[in-house]
Amino acid sequence: MSRALLIGYSQSGQVTKVISEIEKVLSARGVTTHVEMIRSKPPLPEKLGFRGFFNLMCDAYDPSGFAIARLSASCVGEFDLVVLGWQVWFLRPSVPIQLLLRSRADVFKGRSVITVCTCRKMFSAAQGVLHRGLIDGGATIVGGVALTHSGNQWKTLL
Repeated sequence: MSRALLIGYSQSGQVTKVISEIEKVLSARGVTTHVEMIRSKPPLPEKLGFRGFFNLMCDAYDPSGFAIARLSASCVGEFDLVVLGWQVWFLRPSVPIQLLLRSRADVFKGRSVITVCTCRKMFSAAQGVLHRGLIDGGATIVGGVALTHSGNQWKTLL
């Protein structure tokens, strides 16, 4: 029987919804799944507002002021596939995803990984950063999906 780890970070809830839908599809096909959502320390609010949004710009390039909560022991089990759900922050993977790649490469090492991004059409630069981090950690990337917002660029900015 196949096993899949679905792991990700969701500030707004979008990644959580996408991971949940993927989990339903995999489970319906007989795949055993474990879902692990990363938690930021300190926790970030769902809605940042204008000032909070731009304050995160520096953090996206230097996430040293943040940490992620400890992952469950289930994340290091044997998995045939890892699905990584993530968001783009200022043309980079979100801070919690960057910290995951730096501190827990063992989650991805030697595993097939599919990345699933929810974003505003600006994912390609961040995708390159994410893929380099995964490859450096020993992952084998087997695919990537970008789910982009179809709304007006200015309305989806905040």
